[in-house]
Amino acid sequence: MKPVKFKPKPKQPSVFFSLPRDGITQSGIQTFIDCSMKAKYKLKLGLDHGQYNPALDFGSLFHGVLDTVYSQRIGHGILKRDSNLLFWEELCEQALEQWYTDTLESQELTPSQEQEFERLWGMCGTVLPYYFRRWQKDDSKLEWIAVEEIFDYTIHVSMPYLGVGGCDLVVPIRVRGKIDGLVRYNGRLYLVEHKTKAEIAEMINKNGKVSCQAITEKMGYELQVNTYALAIYEKYGEYPAGVIYNLIKRPGLIFKGTYNRKPESIPQFLARVEDDLVKKGDEYFCRYRVRLYPREIEEFRNVELNHWLTRMYMWDRGLEPSVKQSKSCSMFRKPCEYLNICAYGDTIGYTKRDTLFKELTMIED
Repeated sequence: MKPVKFKPKPKQPSVFFSLPRDGITQSGIQTFIDCSMKAKYKLKLGLDHGQYNPALDFGSLFHGVLDTVYSQRIGHGILKRDSNLLFWEELCEQALEQWYTDTLESQELTPSQEQEFERLWGMCGTVLPYYFRRWQKDDSKLEWIAVEEIFDYTIHVSMPYLGVGGCDLVVPIRVRGKIDGLVRYNGRLYLVEHKTKAEIAEMINKNGKVSCQAITEKMGYELQVNTYALAIYEKYGEYPAGVIYNLIKRPGLIFKGTYNRKPESIPQFLARVEDDLVKKGDEYFCRYRVRLYPREIEEFRNVELNHWLTRMYMWDRGLEPSVKQSKSCSMFRKPCEYLNICAYGDTIGYTKRDTLFKELTMIED
């Protein structure tokens, strides 16, 4: 009888995060800028609080369908305004149906989670047709180049404090991420960013207008967009002329539920959502185009990005401590997910992630 040979388990990295080994994403940089103590819990220790389920997130569902539809337009050039609208709406319905089937087959949802999924899925199915009709004319002018494209490029960062003999130490650092979309508009490249978070509703007023200041405050405009612009330049050899923010407001109507004194079915709730869409369509959809300039993008790479990557490199090597930033304990009217462990040492509910950068494996808003 031959002895059984057991295959050794693959060795897990002794360190969850290493900047030289793993590189960094723009959201990782933003976390460090907001609070290096938060970056310690999120990046170095890899902790998460609670289980995120994309099936129970309106933004993930909406993103997924948009990606499916717009990816079908890659390679077709600019489509005529009145052509194929019915086809795109049917494709949207097919994507929703497939998402519905895959979710129920792949996940074990509790009855309450299943009801929540049904409600969110129905909301997406109600809002999406109005979305495509609203932007039929605008979409006819866009030539789609890429959808959900992952990038990975290298920045050579100068470390003036770590050099030898008066010479700076130059360290290559990977910058990674994923862009929602890339289009050509009037012959120029434009980055597309879909935004469906709850706070987006606060940016769209009753006239469907949105301010540049609100975009800057809510979306981390400078860091995210310029990081993505550099990625586009690295791959396509061309700086994008701007970014198109595609804002979609999540319906704010409250589902009365089936257990209240005045119960409401999901079809009844969706009927109220559609009625609200008809009355307040301008409040649900807004596109805002912001111009980008090559000089500003290059200055961002040489100054801001170099500065923060230098700081992160020193922090990663233990040459800079993790420091609490109390202003980051509550952002967008929500407490920091690491507040309990940071303020009280309470580790209950925290688990270690399987992946370092979730935004590279899931839809990010």
